[in-house]
Amino acid sequence: DENGNAVEEAFYGADNKLIITNRGYAMVRYKYNETNRIVGEVYYGEDGKPMRNASGYAGISYELDKMGNISRSTFLGEDEKPLFLEIYGYATVLREYNELNRLAKEMYLDANDQPVPNQQGYYGRTCEYDERGTLSKEGYLGSDGQPMLLQNLGYAGVHHVYDADYNEVHTAYFGIDGKQVIAAFGFSAIERQYDKDRRPVYEMYYDEQNKPMTLNGGFAAIERTFDAQGNTTEERYFDANKKMVLGVQGYASIKRAFDNNHRSIHEEYFDVDGKPVEINNGYASLDRTYNADGSSNEVRYNAKGEKVN
Repeated sequence: DENGNAVEEAFYGADNKLIITNRGYAMVRYKYNETNRIVGEVYYGEDGKPMRNASGYAGISYELDKMGNISRSTFLGEDEKPLFLEIYGYATVLREYNELNRLAKEMYLDANDQPVPNQQGYYGRTCEYDERGTLSKEGYLGSDGQPMLLQNLGYAGVHHVYDADYNEVHTAYFGIDGKQVIAAFGFSAIERQYDKDRRPVYEMYYDEQNKPMTLNGGFAAIERTFDAQGNTTEERYFDANKKMVLGVQGYASIKRAFDNNHRSIHEEYFDVDGKPVEINNGYASLDRTYNADGSSNEVRYNAKGEKVN
């Protein structure tokens, strides 16, 4: 255009004819505001008619705040009207930003500008950040813009703490009132430790009072060992006092060996003293082989190393 903005981009094949690329369209036309910022895109097919791109929409429109942040974005159909996308669960998203221009809040709307839950089940969310700009708190909102409990997960917000290497070392779950709650997966908080390759080698679980708690599996903490390929070769289970404990599956630790395809080919089970233990199914170890179709065969052994059925 007269301001030097690219208003059209088209893709051609070797025969100099328009072709649809892996983006899902052959041509895109851009719209700009008075400050030369893009505020709209519409996608076209080889026939020059609007068409939906690989993500399922034929265009997108934007509104910007005074700082240039996108405050409203709307998916468009071939008629350039708002389009509800099932994959996202909304047609429009409204955004607000903090003083550092980081996303602080967003709300989701349907094609009629009415509040709508996204695919995760919430109508909006709030965001807070740590001093490095990493998302540290996330809260979920209902249709009225107030905190809501995610029924399937059992919490209304989550807090994250990261170490110097950006590993998430602490995660806690909160209710509508801002107090910690036991989430649907059975604990209120989790602490993690990592090895030099950023793999979680230790996890401990906590209740809503931040006291170590025993999960349904019969343990309060897990310690892991990994091989050079990233396979978990050993897991050890501990109680709330950090003592090894038999989990509900009947063992305190498990050792595994893997093939080159990261498939488990050998397992051994041990008690709290490191001695072989026969688990609920009556065996203490097994060998596993794989067939060409991916199915597997197992040979099981008791604590004496004898084969069992």
